[in-house]
Amino acid sequence: MRYACQTYESREFDASVALRQAGPLLVAESVASQSLVGKIEIPRLNISAMVKEGVDDRTLDLAAGHIPNTALPGQKGNVGVAAHRDSPFRNLKDVRQDDRITLTTLDHEYVYRVTSLTI
Repeated sequence: MRYACQTYESREFDASVALRQAGPLLVAESVASQSLVGKIEIPRLNISAMVKEGVDDRTLDLAAGHIPNTALPGQKGNVGVAAHRDSPFRNLKDVRQDDRITLTTLDHEYVYRVTSLTI
């Protein structure tokens, strides 16, 4: 179920981003209204996951979750994203310094870089 949900939402999100780039008034309401924050990707690790608002079990069963009370992409502060480590973040154990992390919203693409690791 998680894979099907991620695949569907990723396809819908990509279509919405394409529509937004074609014209700012063309936004797919179906994606924008479902507490969707965006899509997070770490290309080197082959990680790609939709990010929804919240970290309750239902949200994390289907997507990565934006941690409440942390900044949203583009806002000042730290953006917090959580997910189960057995999926979609299972490859996160192999993250390295300088890895590129992209968080794409309907409005903008934000690029982050891993600067340090602490366990």
